[in-house]
Amino acid sequence: MVVGAGPAGCAISLLLARADIPVTLLEAEPRLSSPFRGEALMPSGFEALEQLGFPCLPATVPQRRLKGWRVLVEGHPLLEVPEPIGPGPACTLVAQEELLATLLAQASESSCFERRQGVRVTGLRRKGDRIGGVTLGDGESLAADLVVACDGRASLLREEAGLPLQLAPPQHEVLWFLLAAEAVAEIREWLGGTFLTVLGAGNGFALFETAADQNLRLGWLCRPGDGLDLSPGEWLEHLAQTCAAPLAPWLRQLPTSALQGPLRLPIQVGLAKRWHQNGFLLLGDGAHPLSPVRAQGLNMALRDAVVAAEELLPALRQGGGPALDAALPGIERRRQPELHRIQALQAAESSSGELLRSQGWLRQLLAAQPSLFRPLMTQIWLGRQRQLRQGLPLGSSPGVP
Repeated sequence: MVVGAGPAGCAISLLLARADIPVTLLEAEPRLSSPFRGEALMPSGFEALEQLGFPCLPATVPQRRLKGWRVLVEGHPLLEVPEPIGPGPACTLVAQEELLATLLAQASESSCFERRQGVRVTGLRRKGDRIGGVTLGDGESLAADLVVACDGRASLLREEAGLPLQLAPPQHEVLWFLLAAEAVAEIREWLGGTFLTVLGAGNGFALFETAADQNLRLGWLCRPGDGLDLSPGEWLEHLAQTCAAPLAPWLRQLPTSALQGPLRLPIQVGLAKRWHQNGFLLLGDGAHPLSPVRAQGLNMALRDAVVAAEELLPALRQGGGPALDAALPGIERRRQPELHRIQALQAAESSSGELLRSQGWLRQLLAAQPSLFRPLMTQIWLGRQRQLRQGLPLGSSPGVP
């Protein structure tokens, strides 16, 4: 039984169903849509998709290949790097809802797969020293040899199983906005398909084109509890003060109706001390909530599922029980090194960004001599980015039996 129809939940359901293992996927929300889902696929995510049976992204999934990355400091270009970076495909933005729907459509081709949407899981059912299923909000109780909890960073089932989460101290939050496509044609053309980071006046934001349409998504970095209760017009002026021409005047000229948001996204970063109990396994954000820095959540969730299926399938074919419980530590053991490395690289990237954001003298120095500092900054950035993108070897694929 899988709880949660995010990337990890949909992917593990597909792999088990394709291997003729009966699997029931439970999802509390009536639809796969969400106010905000991570959109970026890196080479590590493409590798996982290939092992899921998708050597390339299906054309039915809206997608936008990034042309490159730009960082502006006090209006001056500090970093400009084209895609792709290193081996593998370019970073590609995807409409996650449609990607998840594609995974579920493939799983539904198996008679072993059952999907129950709009069903809220409220607790775990225990059988002796094992977790043996779940209870639902309507009082129904469902038995299972294994409960795979993919219910997100605020996982109820993680708490029910008594698996504590080690959290890093909260440092930032992101306020997400949408800029309506019909109002931002000039900005979109100027971006040219790049992911833009702007640092100035002690603030910072990211700006990029969404995968599914021509809207722009803007992420404003702030500290937890920052009082930013501004009107749309005040926000547009606040954004403009952070950057320079030509972006600043374009932002000031936008109609306030073009700005949607903000949606506040607290940044929770951590790692569960333990991912499993007998009959129970954590995957995805519930096991390792990640920072949004350089967009790794989707990639790591897909890779969790690939490794989990590889470890679980032999035990499930033996009938579960002790063999199944014995397989669970191997999943955590294989995934921990990559997650530790990803979180360390994200932390280093965040620290560099915070240093630039908070130190005006440093921004002024870099802005005054960009050609002097650009090679070093580019080298440092590329060194981290290549490690973030590639991931560690996944090992052999579970394949299709």
